[in-house]
Amino acid sequence: MVQIDGPLEQLRAGSSSVDSEAITADGLPDEFAGDPSAPDRPPVERGFAGEEFLPAEDDRLENPAQMDWQSDATRRRRQIALVATVSIFTLIVAALGFGWFVRSYRQPDTVAADPSDPVASAPEPATDVTTDPPSDQEPVASDLPESSDAVPEDAAADTTMESVTPKPAEDDGHVVAPEPAVAEPAAPIIPVDLMPKSPLAMNTDSAPATRDGGASSAIDPDASKLAKLPPGLAKYTPFLLQDANAEVPTLQAPPTMDEVAIDGAAEEDIDPLDQTEARAVNVKSDMAIKMAFRNKDYPLTDLVLMISQITGVPIQVDWVSFDIAGADVDRRVELPKSMTAAVDVLTQVAISIGAEVRTEETLLTLTIADDPFAAAVAQIKGLDDFGDHVESARSVLDDFLRPAEPPVAPQRQFDELGELAEVKPPPIRDPRQDEQLAAIASEILRRMRGIPPKVADDRLRRWAHWSVEQDADWSVVSQGNPGAQIDVPIAMAGFLKRVARTNDTACLVNWYDANRRGATPERLLLPDARHGLASMLEQTFSPLGLRVRQVDASHWWVGSDVTYDRLSVIAASPPLGDNVGVFVEKVNRIMAGATRDHYRVAIDVQSNRALMMLPRYVVRQLPKLIE
Repeated sequence: MVQIDGPLEQLRAGSSSVDSEAITADGLPDEFAGDPSAPDRPPVERGFAGEEFLPAEDDRLENPAQMDWQSDATRRRRQIALVATVSIFTLIVAALGFGWFVRSYRQPDTVAADPSDPVASAPEPATDVTTDPPSDQEPVASDLPESSDAVPEDAAADTTMESVTPKPAEDDGHVVAPEPAVAEPAAPIIPVDLMPKSPLAMNTDSAPATRDGGASSAIDPDASKLAKLPPGLAKYTPFLLQDANAEVPTLQAPPTMDEVAIDGAAEEDIDPLDQTEARAVNVKSDMAIKMAFRNKDYPLTDLVLMISQITGVPIQVDWVSFDIAGADVDRRVELPKSMTAAVDVLTQVAISIGAEVRTEETLLTLTIADDPFAAAVAQIKGLDDFGDHVESARSVLDDFLRPAEPPVAPQRQFDELGELAEVKPPPIRDPRQDEQLAAIASEILRRMRGIPPKVADDRLRRWAHWSVEQDADWSVVSQGNPGAQIDVPIAMAGFLKRVARTNDTACLVNWYDANRRGATPERLLLPDARHGLASMLEQTFSPLGLRVRQVDASHWWVGSDVTYDRLSVIAASPPLGDNVGVFVEKVNRIMAGATRDHYRVAIDVQSNRALMMLPRYVVRQLPKLIE
């Protein structure tokens, strides 16, 4: 049996003098020892790069290793706890400081004792200051305590005023309460004019100020009444004008319902951002489509709608000029016999009826030519039929037809970047409008004076109103034949032509309104005719902001409520008698701010009636103003 003896000396951990090979060799018998003649083996390297793995004992004792027994999670929690503690402490200090500031701000600098207050007038504990016993007479100035300026500096540092109360005196065994002594307040640390004022105390500005900057102590006789108000209303008493001169209003008071009891005009229902920009018209390309007709003649309004449907170009009919010239817009016109371009078809038809086609930026206008129109207007404006009252009639018309103020040239405008912005020039007034106004006004003056007219009533009543019994409203189409239900889409212009011809009427469209709402002539529709004509027209055109109105038994008009309410109408009032001034004042209030392009009035003394140009929504409600 082999006996292995242990090491002779006690091994100590970390000792650099202990060699594991030496221990192994010393513990083995001689027979297991290596051959001494064998070559020496290279020493086994220990540690990294040949040095000792453990540091020398002397180095360890001089520079002991710093062991970090704190984990990252513990360190993070301690940091968070430290930050939270500091934050909470800071908030508490800030809250305490703010509370102290508010409390010191609300606390008045000086408190004067009010004799009427039993609490404030109660005698305070006696102080070291001694005074003479008061007598039945009023105290004189020498009996009052000296000013607070005599207070030592140490005491002045703690308080700004010390209340001094004399000791009660004895008179025949009875204690007589002394008069309360009021100490003169010390000067405030902050000047009075720099102290902030409460908005609820603004009524005290009109009261005379005292030495300390407060309001005078004069008692308002109505203060007792105001003090009896409920707590919810008492806080509004500073806003009352008490014993003050009423301010003269600088703005004109709005009219009351008794003065003006009419409905307003329809407001614009289209958002400017949603407004559709009308397509510019290119007559050369858009109207180059050739057409062939089977019929020899065709109604004018139907032909205009058909050309618009095929070419997509809106064609506006100047209905006022047609009525003044005595031409029918629904008359039948002759058509070319061969295939002809759309522009040539429209031009030939216009020449045949004494009309012309005018090109605008977004549409074409079919109107009476200048020469036939000028001849018709000259005949209507002739005042020879007024007899001896020609001069008075001319005077009324001159006053009514005074030119409108010229538009003001726009000033230079700059955008947000400071660059010169594009400014549109003022619109140029069409002289045709002035001629139309003069002709209609002359005809209305004839009817006001009972002179036989030169224009038929059925034409003039579309643009004028001269009788209370006359209906000035174009009602929405409510009855009629919707026609057969269609199963394929149809263009808007074609649909209007079809349903109007089914009801033996002529349809005229205000394309200025339709263009802004995207209702172009070629827009496809699929109307529902199963519930009647009124329902079909409402469902089709209401989403577009348009309405179909019945002008008379044989004419329809398509447009928006906004344009309809603002169509100018030449109106004549009934005989006013002594109420001329009252009536004119009412109308002036309604049309306050309107220019002469929209509102005019002239008084005809001979007929005692007023000649006016008003929007249609006001003309509809004239009976309310005359009552």
